[in-house]
Amino acid sequence: MHCLGSVDERRVGRSLSGDPKLLGTTSIDGGRGMHDIIVMASLVACGVLCGWWLRGGLAQEGPPSDAPSSSRIDRALEHLRSIASGVADDLGEHHTRIAEIHNRLQEAARAGPEHLLRVVGELIECNEEMQRQLQSAETRLQHQAREIASRSEEAHTDPLTKLANRRALDVALEEGWEQHRRSGTPLSLLMLDVDHFKRFNDRFGHPAGDAVLKGVAHVLRQELGGDGVVCRYGGEEFAVVFPKRTAREVARAVERCRESIAAQTFSFEGAQFRITCSTGLAELKGEEDTDEMVSRADEALYQSKKAGRNCSHWHDGRRVRPVADAWTKRAVRTPEGWEEKLDLEKTDFSAGISTQAVFMADVSRRLAERHRNGTALAVLLAKIDDYDTIVAQHGDSAGRAVTRAATLLFKATMRDMDHVAEFSEGTLSLLLPGCRLDGAVTVAERLREGANRCRLPQKRFPPERFTLTIAVAEAEEGEDASDLVARIEDAVASTSAHGSNCTCALEGKETRLIGIGDISLAAGDNA
Repeated sequence: MHCLGSVDERRVGRSLSGDPKLLGTTSIDGGRGMHDIIVMASLVACGVLCGWWLRGGLAQEGPPSDAPSSSRIDRALEHLRSIASGVADDLGEHHTRIAEIHNRLQEAARAGPEHLLRVVGELIECNEEMQRQLQSAETRLQHQAREIASRSEEAHTDPLTKLANRRALDVALEEGWEQHRRSGTPLSLLMLDVDHFKRFNDRFGHPAGDAVLKGVAHVLRQELGGDGVVCRYGGEEFAVVFPKRTAREVARAVERCRESIAAQTFSFEGAQFRITCSTGLAELKGEEDTDEMVSRADEALYQSKKAGRNCSHWHDGRRVRPVADAWTKRAVRTPEGWEEKLDLEKTDFSAGISTQAVFMADVSRRLAERHRNGTALAVLLAKIDDYDTIVAQHGDSAGRAVTRAATLLFKATMRDMDHVAEFSEGTLSLLLPGCRLDGAVTVAERLREGANRCRLPQKRFPPERFTLTIAVAEAEEGEDASDLVARIEDAVASTSAHGSNCTCALEGKETRLIGIGDISLAAGDNA
């Protein structure tokens, strides 16, 4: 039928055959068309409101350096208004055409089938054109929605490090505070500052400084990103919000992260750099607000800098103390039920403790990693003082009890990545990946002081107390596992020959006494 033009007669027939009452309606498939119109109008309204909110929020807070520019927001709003205006015009035009066709339908019904089919064809084309226009508007709206989402994300992201920015930090703190207020869930905050960063920038330039900041951000994301929200606070300062975590729970991870940063080699244009950082940790207390918690974390950070930098402190609500206290206090205090813990029949202290062969294999593996990427590595040997005398006077069971007490001390102090072994009878070894000599010395002193404070149940195990003589060394270039451990063994033997209960650090061929307990003056001459 040529009078229908481009209209498919079969489509018209199907439309008409579906329901004769359609002749008296204003739209074929009108329910679907009206539904789409309502949905699209809602999307337009939501899009415009989102745009106004985003712009208003930015204007109210003041644009930070990493926020999208006002002109970009204005363009997004203009696009949304244009789409909304276009949809409104299309809807108005569609309404007018539908009204005209409705009037003509009454006349066409009286004029005969041929005229009726022509008008119905126009109605179908009108609806299809409206569907195309709505689909086009929906596509453009989806594009603008993605643009707004992207710009909202940019508004909360630091452009240099790609970490969350100060605005995102405020949001995370507020959410954590609300959870704490409602249900008492803990909230902790870490502040971290790159040591001597201004001096570094002055010497090597800002591009090198930017490379270091990116590297620090990468380590923070790797070490702490699974537990908290890692943010760039500003300049060379970073922050990590730990929702639902106490300061004690994150203390080990904080120290591990600080040591990892110190062990990292940062590269820029062929040059390599090493940097350190200082940290401050605080946990939300009682009815205080987040500003007070931030202030306490800052105070702890200041104490770390005052203590010489490259260390961590924790403000517990009353005073500032080293972060290590968060987990070592319990390790160096004789716990309740000590006798039950040392019961040979009830507790297997060998769990998680490897043999010398396994330990040496791990040292070799870690040394290979060090040769590839320069990661620091330290090893510690701790000899139980007068072990042979304890066994000779009190029997093998006493020797095992002392060894197990020392093992408990090691387990309470070590990190997840560390490796402890019973190196030989009466001697324990500890592998400290990512740890430099100063960090290893700190661990050694914790162990030695912890042993000094331990008291064994004398009724069952006659030696009431025991002490440790410890030697630590950092792996040197080209050194294999046997050479490294042999150096430490020699230092332990040499130091033990002059006394007990002390810590010595190997710096090249020099031996430096750190903690001196029962040591003779002759050892000082030999060191």
